[in-house]
Amino acid sequence: MSGKVKAVVAGANGYAGMTLVNLLARHPNVELTQLTSRSFAGKPFESVFPLLELKGEFLPDPDPAGIDAVFSCLPHNVGAAKAGGWLAAGARVIDMSADFPRSWRGRSSGCRSCTSMSSRRRS
Repeated sequence: MSGKVKAVVAGANGYAGMTLVNLLARHPNVELTQLTSRSFAGKPFESVFPLLELKGEFLPDPDPAGIDAVFSCLPHNVGAAKAGGWLAAGARVIDMSADFPRSWRGRSSGCRSCTSMSSRRRS
C-alpha cells in the first residue's frame, strides 16, 4: 500500500470514535475519507470536530468502496454484524468493541468470515 491509508471511522460520535478521529486526523499517513454517525448524518464534520481541519459530511453508514481500512467504533454486536460486508469489499477492519476477542476464545461474534480469519491469524 503506497501513500496514505484511506480510512473510515464508523461510529465517530461515541467516546472511542471521537478519540480515534482525533488521533487519526493528526496521523501523517492516514486520510480520513469518511466518518459515520446515524445521529450526525448530513452534518458537516466541523460541527462535531471544530478544532480539526476535516472537510465533509457525516454518513449514516460506511461505503467501503475505495477504502483501505474501516475502524469500527460501533456498539457491541453491531460492528460484528457489518464487518463481513466491509471485508468482502476489500477493506481491513479494526474493531474497537469487545466482539472479536470473544470469537478468539471460541465463542461466536456473529461474523463467520471474521471468526475464520481470526482463527487463521492465530495459527
